[in-house]
Amino acid sequence: MRKILVSSLAFIFIYLMLHFSGYFSHNETSSYLTVISFLLISIAVILSGCELFANGVECIGDRLNLSHATAGSLLAAVGTAMPETLIPILALIFGKGIHRESIAVGAILGAPFMLATLAFFFTGLTSLILYLMKKRDKAVHYVNLSALKTELLFFIIAMIVILIISYINNSLTDHITAVLLLLTYALFVKITLNHRSEDGEEYTEHLHFSYIMSCPANNFWITLQTLTG
Repeated sequence: MRKILVSSLAFIFIYLMLHFSGYFSHNETSSYLTVISFLLISIAVILSGCELFANGVECIGDRLNLSHATAGSLLAAVGTAMPETLIPILALIFGKGIHRESIAVGAILGAPFMLATLAFFFTGLTSLILYLMKKRDKAVHYVNLSALKTELLFFIIAMIVILIISYINNSLTDHITAVLLLLTYALFVKITLNHRSEDGEEYTEHLHFSYIMSCPANNFWITLQTLTG
């Protein structure tokens, strides 16, 4: 984790030095270098943020005595869905014309489609890589089947309802559907909180901020690290 953070800071420092030294001028070659530099910096920052957030969620789940499925479905989901939630809102507020609706809808529908395809693929691929690196006994990704079935059931029902309502041009129906979807999520939260931990579930024993800054692993620092991620 410390290596990731140091790499992020190093990328940022190098870019700033090159930028203020005038290395990036207004020509095609330097434009490519600028894009690549921003891309590398962004990847490093994203990886650092993901690690901080995931570790913070683990610590919160441990403090609240939640199962892995509950911590992932409720705590981690809120953080990972935040960009998909903010982008449509910002698009509707600051966008112009019909493009703002298109961006908002694309962000909302594109995220779950990506998670249901690429994310599942990379999760399985990661398990295979860890097995080949001798860090797993089997090339298998263990899941809480009960929790997974519940989540997929709610997801499929909600998406079917949204698909049907999208063909009905009625504002009252839209408002009623919005309320029903909120109630559906409230029911999902209630059911998810009742998920029991499976045998062998363990949380991390350390907080990254404690390792990096020698601070106590109390509620304040756990919350701060999670928000930072």
